[in-house]
Amino acid sequence: MRPRTRSPQARRGFSLVEAVIVIAIMAILAGAMVPLALKAINQSRESQTRTNLKAAYEAMFGARDRRVPNMRADFGFNPAGNLASLGKMTTSTAAPAPNPPVAYALNGALFSWGWNGPYWTGPTKLVAGVQVPVDGWGRPIQLRLIAGQGFQVISLGANGILDTPAAQVQPQNDDLVFPSQPALLASAYSTSPTITVHNNRATVIAGTLTFRYRNGNALAGPLNAAIAPLAGQTVTYNSGTLPAIPVCPAGPVQVVINITTVPAITFSEVVDLLPGENHAFSYTVY
Repeated sequence: MRPRTRSPQARRGFSLVEAVIVIAIMAILAGAMVPLALKAINQSRESQTRTNLKAAYEAMFGARDRRVPNMRADFGFNPAGNLASLGKMTTSTAAPAPNPPVAYALNGALFSWGWNGPYWTGPTKLVAGVQVPVDGWGRPIQLRLIAGQGFQVISLGANGILDTPAAQVQPQNDDLVFPSQPALLASAYSTSPTITVHNNRATVIAGTLTFRYRNGNALAGPLNAAIAPLAGQTVTYNSGTLPAIPVCPAGPVQVVINITTVPAITFSEVVDLLPGENHAFSYTVY
């Protein structure tokens, strides 16, 4: 039997024209896929940026719904709208004087008055000597103060251009911000403490209330108020009646009640106040 042989047509490969056509089709398909791939990448980076913006804001100011260790609560820091303020979240900064050695435990975590960071542990970039948190595109997140309203953190988005004017709350073009509506400066991180002293003794008591907190890089206080209610009565103090505290910043607060009449007694506690919290301190003298 004679072996089979292939015809010349069966042995030949692609012609040059056919190869060009195949390459052209592949190029068209690849070109069509590139925008889709870039869109998917940008969507992923946008999602990461939104997470980073929220985390950066809460690392500096805290959250309204839960306790988040944050620079302002620990350090009493009032930031400016600039990169240097963001950099203080990552770089250890000496606590401003006076700095009382007050430490306390809350839910198993230790907090203290003073810098207790780093508050941001995510990706950073060195800008003008400052390690600044970055967005999903690896660009520095910016902090800005909108006059009369509050703070926002902003990302320049995919195009890397700041499209949102300084006084504009809602982002423009592809910029991203958090929060969408900045809270008023006072309510963004303030609390409303109330301190009540019940006197169950048959005699008149006398003493002092000392209230300490941090604000504006300094220890606000001690703020003292005299305690001298009649026997068997109650005296109540709040943020309006305590001297020089129209509002109290969220974060560490120390309350000390010294009853100096015999028998003498002292109440003392340090608590961590949540932003927007109306906290009541109550003490009873027996």
